[in-house]
Amino acid sequence: MGIKIKREPFYKIEKIYRLTASLTFYVALAVILSAVVIVPLFGSSDANWIMLMYSGFYFLFCLALCGCAVLSAMACYKTKNENLGVQCLLHIIDFILTFLNYKLFWVFFLYGINKDGSADRFVGASSDAFVSDSIDKWIYLIIALIISCVIAVLSTVKLVKEKNYER
Repeated sequence: MGIKIKREPFYKIEKIYRLTASLTFYVALAVILSAVVIVPLFGSSDANWIMLMYSGFYFLFCLALCGCAVLSAMACYKTKNENLGVQCLLHIIDFILTFLNYKLFWVFFLYGINKDGSADRFVGASSDAFVSDSIDKWIYLIIALIISCVIAVLSTVKLVKEKNYER
């Protein structure tokens, strides 16, 4: 007679968290991949709309990371799963690394709403210095996306496994 292993229940809050974490990354990845085509249009007459769109996506991504951190903390509390607590911590780190780019995307937003004077005050006297100061923050953004990728893959695998158990 075989031993039957009792499986931990899959709570609804954990499912919501894992769906949110996965969707957050996959949407961010789609936006980043679209930048390959759209960013060269920054010099065109539609640049204001494009800058407004990308700054909006950036700030929504920051909010989504905060939401993922809250949902993972709630799921950790409900399920008593320490892995979800670690993922909450990773989402907080992810948010901090992402939010370090706020100045650049705020400048994009200001240019997007035709507040060029305000944007120029943020940029300062030299736009080259502003861009070179942003390089390390872009590296932080790449690290944040890698963290999001790892969490999204783990979440997707967990969702697929649970879907297979439901059958």
